[in-house]
Amino acid sequence: MPATIAVNNATVWEGNNLVFDISLNHTSCYAVTFTPSLTSGTATVGTDTGTPVYYSLDGGGTLITWTGADITIPSGVTTVTFIVPSVNDVFDEQTETFTITASVTSGNTSNTSASGIGTILDNDIEISGTVFNDLDRLTDFTVDGTGTNAGGLHASLTNPVTHEVIACVSVNASGTYSFNSNYHSVMENTQY
Repeated sequence: MPATIAVNNATVWEGNNLVFDISLNHTSCYAVTFTPSLTSGTATVGTDTGTPVYYSLDGGGTLITWTGADITIPSGVTTVTFIVPSVNDVFDEQTETFTITASVTSGNTSNTSASGIGTILDNDIEISGTVFNDLDRLTDFTVDGTGTNAGGLHASLTNPVTHEVIACVSVNASGTYSFNSNYHSVMENTQY
């Protein structure tokens, strides 16, 4: 009976490696060759995933850099370990996913392809709060103060953070400004 190829799902916090097992459900008398491919979903391959990508024929003991070529599962071997690094960015974002597919190009299997889902969990802190004018303490988004503190803005965060937060606000010629809570940069590993 031909072997069936399968790919497991993997979930990690961003910045860690997603480890997939591309496996046959039993040993085969013949080598099975497949082409791995990564397809963007809510995670963008090449942006949310990094390099180098590795694979191993011995459970991770020997890592081989994947160059995009086909991978062969030798006769008697049932599992290829496929390792995809995720990128540790500084953006607060939703959980992201991509798909890994193993498409059989030679060998006798009961199916021609199998897929798994890579899930990347965000490790950045959601920043929320209110920005208002320092002088009148209103959230009217108009810089209407006078004197030495004119144009000053105050940001009040509603949740505690342990690292630096940078909020960028543009003030136009009429004195109005807009603040988008997604328009920020979080500097990780800066402890106070």
